[in-house]
Amino acid sequence: MIPGAVEGGVRVDGSACRRPRLVWPASPRRPLRAIRPAWDGPWNHHEFPIGTPPPADGDRVLTTLLLTDIVASTERIAQVGDRRWLDLLDAHDTMVGRQIDRFRGRQVTATGDGVLAMFDGPTRAVECACAIRDAGARLGIAIRAGLHTGEVETRRAIVGGIAVHIVARVAALTQSAEVLVSRVVTDLVAGSGLRFVERGTHGLKGIAGEWRIYAVS
Repeated sequence: MIPGAVEGGVRVDGSACRRPRLVWPASPRRPLRAIRPAWDGPWNHHEFPIGTPPPADGDRVLTTLLLTDIVASTERIAQVGDRRWLDLLDAHDTMVGRQIDRFRGRQVTATGDGVLAMFDGPTRAVECACAIRDAGARLGIAIRAGLHTGEVETRRAIVGGIAVHIVARVAALTQSAEVLVSRVVTDLVAGSGLRFVERGTHGLKGIAGEWRIYAVS
């Protein structure tokens, strides 16, 4: 068991804040900030705290999930040093928050080097992912992102469900500065003008069936 984690989710404090903090011990890399846990692949935890707790009995909603990550963050820390890295992370966090607000999304939580966000429209979610990627490049940071649309459960300050697992698996397939989406997303944004390149059919760990994955071109 990872320190600070609980079965089925992650403990939070300050849940009324826009960006609640995960309860993790301080890290030399990023003291007193949200830290991504140890993993066997990107985003090993697939339930996240949300800023405003829903009713205690929970709710199930349809949403488009966006999960981002800074590529090769360890190498970047070694390259620029701890102080400069923390400055870059602050600039990254500010930029990502602005882009999510710009595209009318809702940030669920920070994951250490990225964010999980929810959108009520898949086109705006994809556009936000691309804007974050492009703005990251201007900061000198390569950012990758995965997206999927599906239903999630919101219960006692936690968002979870199979859709969160799927977006984590889609994001895990990304390469540097790439935005990948599931076939569900491409079907829903037909007519939006967004263009995609097929990236093949993949088995997603722990998810039944084969999934067609697309990159935003």
